[in-house]
Order: sequence, then C-alpha cells, then structure tokens
Amino acid sequence: TLMNENYSHPKRPKNATTENIIKGAYKYLENKNPSLRILASGVTLNFAIDAEKELKKLGIFTEIWSVTSFNELFKDGIEVERLNRYENKKSVSYVESCFSECLPTVAVSEYVRAYTNQIRQWVNGDYVTLGTDGFGRSDTRESLRKFFEIDRYYIVLNSLKALVDQGKIEKSVIEKAMDKYNIDSEKPDPINS
Repeated sequence: TLMNENYSHPKRPKNATTENIIKGAYKYLENKNPSLRILASGVTLNFAIDAEKELKKLGIFTEIWSVTSFNELFKDGIEVERLNRYENKKSVSYVESCFSECLPTVAVSEYVRAYTNQIRQWVNGDYVTLGTDGFGRSDTRESLRKFFEIDRYYIVLNSLKALVDQGKIEKSVIEKAMDKYNIDSEKPDPINS
C-alpha cells in the first residue's frame, strides 16, 4: 500500500455511527438523485471527495461511501448467505442493504483491486475496481497514485466511463476529461509494468 502518511481526515458525518463504522461502511456524502456511487477507503476517501467535486462541475451527482473495511463487508455477506442457505432464510446482509440501489459504482483503495472486488456480488449495479496492482516505484506518493491510476482524476475518468457504458452521457465527455487531466490512453497497464 501507499499509506503511512499524515493527511487531513474529513469531518465525521452524523450518520457515521460507531456501529456502521465497525460493520464496514457508512455513507459519507449524499446527493439528491445520484447517477453514481463511489466507495473509498483510507486516504482514497479524500480523492473521492475531490472527484465528486469535479463530477459535480459536469452536472453529475455522486454519493460517496467511506468503506472502513471491505473485509468486514465481505464476511457479513458470506455469513448471511450461509445462514440463508442452511436455515432457509431470506435475510439481507449489511453490505447488500448499503448498496441495494442500482447505481454504477467505482470502488477505490490503495490495496490491490482484489480487496475492493471482494464485495462485488452484493453491490447492485456495474462495479469498477481501482487499486495498486503491479510493482511499486520509488517516487512521490502523488506520482505513485497516478501510476497506479487511483488518484481523483482516474476516479473521475472511471466514473465517466461507467456512465458512458450505461448510455447516460456521451463518450466525448471522456475524451475531454482525458485531455483536461492529462491522462495518456496509451500508458501501460500498471499490473504489467
């Protein structure tokens, strides 16, 4: 991971109860009629907040979830699945209840993509994962985050792509964003670099 740094933590919203934090997620930011959902953990929450501001400039409203533990969300999901299977119940896990609304979702972490991917089956809507797959580099954290494609600009770009795939915006919006954020479409995939 790329963590172990000092950074300003955003103010804890009122709906971030101790129970929700321990269960693994709480809604950090809610917008009326969101077109998309961003899940972020650790320092990437700050990137998600910045990405939300960029998306809002384009008229795209987003909800942001602070994921305190993808692992806890996963454990809850499989526990409830098991109970439903063996006890013939129809219970809903916490992770399912959080992400029941059908929205394209971009999940970002400074861990490998498999970390955010572990809850995919319980998130309603298309699901895009961003993470630090590949080999590390000796550079600034900012450069590493750009290299691994997890900074705010890549969150914006992947959010736009998810909306293009659903036919909600035109593909030209992606091209403009790539120019604006100086994103190279021919950059090698970090996992192979």
